[in-house]
Amino acid sequence: LVGGEDVLGLRLQNLEEQSRKVRHDISSRATTYLEDSHSPTYFFPLPSKEDWKNKKKKKTNSDGVNNGLSLVEEEALHQWIRRESKNSVTVSYEKVTMIAQQLSTFPDRLQWKISLGGKWYVERNGDVLKLLQPYDNDNGDNHLQSNEQIEKNIKKWIVVEEGPFDIDYLNDKNEQYMLSFSLKRHMNSSNQTIKYSIRTVEGNESMKIVPPWRGEGASGVKIKEFLRGQKIPLHCRGAASILCIDIDNTVHIGAVFVDLEESGKSSKWITNGMFKPSQETNDDQLQQVLIKRKLD
Repeated sequence: LVGGEDVLGLRLQNLEEQSRKVRHDISSRATTYLEDSHSPTYFFPLPSKEDWKNKKKKKTNSDGVNNGLSLVEEEALHQWIRRESKNSVTVSYEKVTMIAQQLSTFPDRLQWKISLGGKWYVERNGDVLKLLQPYDNDNGDNHLQSNEQIEKNIKKWIVVEEGPFDIDYLNDKNEQYMLSFSLKRHMNSSNQTIKYSIRTVEGNESMKIVPPWRGEGASGVKIKEFLRGQKIPLHCRGAASILCIDIDNTVHIGAVFVDLEESGKSSKWITNGMFKPSQETNDDQLQQVLIKRKLD
């Protein structure tokens, strides 16, 4: 080498400085990737279907393997695991590439788990990844939402039973929905008690709802299947709010909240078809329920 050891030493210093700058650039862009995501922080957002298609068109890496994630996305995944585990998990680059290769090899497999060691797992559910803590797996708890998130989702709604409501009460600053139900034909007597409550789909997956656009007497479908038909992402279905109607200790879904805010469409409550009033329903046969959501 012309210049001897001094020139070699200087070149190594320059390479080390360049490597530092590249690491800093990738780290900054990875942080921005996570901050710009519309997903809750406890989910890692995966590239869109269009992004996956574009990735498949690109050449494979030096090992002949297309691992499916860019360097920025790999670093974002590493940061996300460290953040969500509160630095309890030491993630090797081999583990990150293993997850990336799983995504690339099985892009249409929407549910799987990969061990990170120490009883920690990364789980895929639909278009996101979630980090499962050791106690989640010990208890067999693979829920898509934490108990804290589910509790928050329930508390943000207020159910005000029975109308009519005066105009001043309706015109407050909270987001609100007025729902009407025809319950008389489902009651054996006028003395039966009716109670309303807000729950989430999580823990009530076996409950069914009759799509209101189907004819009278149509059979119901499981609530998660109904939400899938409404284009609600898989990872969001568990936390969807449902209004339950308890008629003498028999609980039915009265309505489900279809949250379409992220897609730019209007969110709405959809009434269970079995309780949907018909044109022949008289006013005295209707039950009115006001649902209000507190503003943050």
